[in-house]
Amino acid sequence: MKSIIILLTLFLSFTNSCRILSLSGGGSHGAFEAGVIESLVNQNNSWQVLAGVSAGSLNAAFFGRYDDPFNASQHLRDIWENLDNRDVFKIRPNKLNLLDSSPLKETIKKNLDITQYTTNIYPTLIGLTNIENGKFYIENILDQENVSNILLGSSAIPIVFPPVEINNSYYIDGGTDCNEIISQGINYCLNEAESNIEMDLILSYNPYMKFNNQNPNNMIEYAESVLKIIFNNYNDMTYKLLNVCHYSKKIADINLYYPKENIDVSILNFKKGKEIYNLGLDSYIVEHHQYC
Repeated sequence: MKSIIILLTLFLSFTNSCRILSLSGGGSHGAFEAGVIESLVNQNNSWQVLAGVSAGSLNAAFFGRYDDPFNASQHLRDIWENLDNRDVFKIRPNKLNLLDSSPLKETIKKNLDITQYTTNIYPTLIGLTNIENGKFYIENILDQENVSNILLGSSAIPIVFPPVEINNSYYIDGGTDCNEIISQGINYCLNEAESNIEMDLILSYNPYMKFNNQNPNNMIEYAESVLKIIFNNYNDMTYKLLNVCHYSKKIADINLYYPKENIDVSILNFKKGKEIYNLGLDSYIVEHHQYC
């Protein structure tokens, strides 16, 4: 009965407005996003729709299993502060990948199972990349019983983790093609609400700063260097997307949150979760943009 009341409340709120929380990818830097979420929840913010890519997909999915934003944010804190590399991967290379992601699958299942509901209670949009056609796909995991493979696919960093089979197709990290769900999330809100569309977009990186690379000493460092190049390209695309309202009609307001500097921790180092989380909680930049 309680879940029915929550869903009815969400439906009624959609008729007047729609607020979406969208979370970027970033590996271990997803802890920064979780810290920002707690800060926003402490300011009495709430959302009707959640969205995420890669690490952001995990944050969105875990958050969306609670009807109380405070309890949800505390669950994220607990995850990131206690996460270790062994909870995410094993060093077991094969012909397709460097690391075995089976520990991450178990971590996903565990943290979905201990939450309040057996399915997400918010529309939760998850971004993945189809390795066969290179296209970016979005899955809404609302009411889906088994979302582990979708989240694992969204988090399958190419070369590092193996691709994930979903419905006879193989998927990899959504961030390979699109590291944030922006236009797709706003379009979802437009289908649900008449006006007053607002997005809180949390990035795990600074969109105005480039990642610096050094000559890699091993295959994992090489893979991470490639990802940094991809992230640098995202910086340019995100900036352009959020600054195109000069001559067009505004569709939505976007609140953009990001770290003051790029986080100087490997995206594959999950031992610094508490430190990175506190950066998000206490030290972030916020900008206000319009989407047209």
